[in-house]
Amino acid sequence: MIQLSPTLLRKLRTLAAPVFAVVFWLGVGAQGWAAASQDGAPHDRAKAFTSRLADYQALQLRYRLLTAPPAHRTPIHGVSIRPGTSDLECLTQAIYYEARSEPHDGQVAVAQVVLNRTRQPGRPSTICEVVFQGAPRPGCQFSFACEGDRQAGPVQMRLWQQSQSVAQAVMAGQAQGDLAATHYHADYVQPAWARQMQRLGQIGRHIFFANKS
Repeated sequence: MIQLSPTLLRKLRTLAAPVFAVVFWLGVGAQGWAAASQDGAPHDRAKAFTSRLADYQALQLRYRLLTAPPAHRTPIHGVSIRPGTSDLECLTQAIYYEARSEPHDGQVAVAQVVLNRTRQPGRPSTICEVVFQGAPRPGCQFSFACEGDRQAGPVQMRLWQQSQSVAQAVMAGQAQGDLAATHYHADYVQPAWARQMQRLGQIGRHIFFANKS
């Protein structure tokens, strides 16, 4: 009888979830599409297909996050974290890991901070570079980028899709937070840098700041 190590068993269980979800989606999705094709109007069929396609794309993203080869990961403080492969994915990561439990306005404000930083002199000009600035060493700008173990847990697909929707809206200019905010911190910490900046306000558990004029 083959004995599997506890570590290997945990990895197999982690990978089994997205694979099962894809198989389930293919089966249930095919049945639902067949039913919609028989009974629904063309608009309803298109809407159902779009919804199922979004679910499938989210499952694909989850699978990529779980199965990315080590060569494509950046070692940070003894753990591995995989930066996104596009600005949309990186901004979604920032919203999800920094603000998924925040109200919608708070998520928009966090995303706006990222965009505002891309326009600041002396900072990286792309979203991914801003989100993961300082991650390979102590001093990361966004805490989740230095805490890769937080990325190792199961992604809550509904909240991930919600974060992605916010990221798309902010990138398209359809939703805007405070256009001056370049920093924020949770209300249960008191970083030293906050005393040197102008406080703009608080949304949810996050307090937002800008440079003093």
